[in-house]
Amino acid sequence: MDNQLILCPNSSYNSPFKSFGKITSNIKEFMGTPEKFRLVVFTGGEDVDPSLYGHINCYSESNFDRDMEEIDIFKMAVKHKIPMAGICRGMQFLNVMAGGSMYQHIAGHAGSSHTVTTNNGKDIKVNSLHHQLVNINPKVTDVIAWSSSRISGVYFGNGGAKQPHPEKEVEAAYFRNINAVGAQWHPELLHEDSEGFTYYVDLVKDLLTGGKKNNG
Repeated sequence: MDNQLILCPNSSYNSPFKSFGKITSNIKEFMGTPEKFRLVVFTGGEDVDPSLYGHINCYSESNFDRDMEEIDIFKMAVKHKIPMAGICRGMQFLNVMAGGSMYQHIAGHAGSSHTVTTNNGKDIKVNSLHHQLVNINPKVTDVIAWSSSRISGVYFGNGGAKQPHPEKEVEAAYFRNINAVGAQWHPELLHEDSEGFTYYVDLVKDLLTGGKKNNG
């Protein structure tokens, strides 16, 4: 049985995953034969609809049809115990599926590059295109990278209410209850020798091999 297939619906995100198996964007194939797959990737794009985490929309630009399709993919992956990885919106989606919520708007990340501190104490440079920030459920989620300094000046939550600044601006996390890992930056846009790229690839590798890096 071929158990090396990877579902990545958007091929522009393929580069961090090419060493792990054959990549396909064929969702129909995954839904029909999930047992062939070893990894499901959720990619960037529109915001996750706030109704999925019980909030009133204030700054989110969502695509509810995409949310519903990805929920079906997510449920299939969970049913068949397939690990999952997320990039940007993909991480935000996994956070919501793991029981977390979102800061619907923050300032200072979109279009920037900045430093994050990883769970092994290393500072690495990453890119940043997101305008939202995950608000994790600490009961099921381990923060594994965070902004080295507070970047955002303001945080908007449910219905547009201003929120206190979080202790950490989460940049990567391991979601224990759904066997998934995600990062807010875009490794697929970084050089393959860069620290931001290789750190992300190592996280996925550990996820697939049952390593301990995700847990710090």
